[in-house]
Amino acid sequence: ESGQDDLPNWDDAPFSQDTGTLIMNCIDLNSLFALDTWCLAEIANILNKRDDYNNYFSEYETIKELINKHLWDEREGFYFDRYWNGRFSTKKAASNFYPLLAGIPDKTRALRMIRHLLNPEEFWGEFVIPTISRDDPAYKDQQRWRGTIWPPTNYLIYQGLKAYHFDAIASELARKSADLFLRTWDNFQLCPEYFDSRTGEAGGQRYQSWGSLFALIALEEYLDFTPWEGFRFGMIDPDKKGKLSRIYIQDRHYDVEVSSSGVRLKEEDKEILRTGGSAVFRHFLYSENEISFEVMTLERRKIKVQFLIKGKYELLVDGETKKVFKGKSVKFKVPAGEHSVLILLLEKQD
Repeated sequence: ESGQDDLPNWDDAPFSQDTGTLIMNCIDLNSLFALDTWCLAEIANILNKRDDYNNYFSEYETIKELINKHLWDEREGFYFDRYWNGRFSTKKAASNFYPLLAGIPDKTRALRMIRHLLNPEEFWGEFVIPTISRDDPAYKDQQRWRGTIWPPTNYLIYQGLKAYHFDAIASELARKSADLFLRTWDNFQLCPEYFDSRTGEAGGQRYQSWGSLFALIALEEYLDFTPWEGFRFGMIDPDKKGKLSRIYIQDRHYDVEVSSSGVRLKEEDKEILRTGGSAVFRHFLYSENEISFEVMTLERRKIKVQFLIKGKYELLVDGETKKVFKGKSVKFKVPAGEHSVLILLLEKQD
């Protein structure tokens, strides 16, 4: 049971006395289970527990294959719950996007899912994301899990969008979530359980711990560290200038400034990277001997990287050597799109 007590998906699902379950295979719970097995495999890998890693990753691959085989509706281009007699449920819930978080769909299927998310007749709008689609009869109920907006749901979908590099959509979701939270916090100092997806009004408990996830989403837009993106910072298309300071990651403090004119990253108050325009960086690694990252931009961008020591370096972009040079910094440009960058120290210099 995934915690969505009265979600309309369950309205027509019979209960089996023999198994103690609904007579339905649910996309939300199976996706969360898949995510759990993937995370446990990653933890086992870090701890060098090879048998545990193999067992957990094998379980992940199995459930991923089953979800793709049985819970994907090719005609609708969406994952659905499915009754044991083989019939798909017609209910489109926000949690039907959880497969993104668990890395279930390929890129083609993920893009088809996004069409549902951005459809204003289903999920998108001024206030997002409703727990059940706007075209569902239960949407008008606007109570509990019947059409309202819940911070945990938005947060998990936000992470799934980032995992698939849907950066512009993730940023828009982050902005809408933060705006929804702040209008209630600024006016009434409330941190509510959920929100009405038609009016944005607060509902449920006045002070709920997970309400602050909407604020956390806004912070993580600037800088974050996730299992699927590593050290990530920057925004693909920021609507205003912002700054996040003294964020502690891997025993170091970082500041990041983001605006339409560029991204600026500092480590322990020293600038180490700057761009001439907005961009998103992933898997950022910064050391004396090697600097590497993936970068996504909408346009050609200039990047400047400052090194820890003076030396002779090799710059590679997408695996191709661009130049070998000496010094303590480098400036270069990358075209629009996604690119991998690697800077290697070849020789130290005084």
